[in-house]
Amino acid sequence: MPQITITPVDALLDQPVAIEVTNLKPKSRVRLDLRNHTVRAGAHAEFVASADGVVALATQTAIAVDDTGAHPAG
Repeated sequence: MPQITITPVDALLDQPVAIEVTNLKPKSRVRLDLRNHTVRAGAHAEFVASADGVVALATQTAIAVDDTGAHPAG
């Protein structure tokens, strides 16, 4: 079963957060939908899991996103 790890669990809006999904089928396509209910914002992105069945948002490039450009808060 896939497992999502978010570090730190509690973060300020402008604080970096590491998100990693493990226990995926190797090379599978994965869509992540993220929402921040405090500021009523959300985004989604699609990734291809590594040969080890991992998606690490800090080091992998998305293959599809719902937004473009750089954002100061990430």
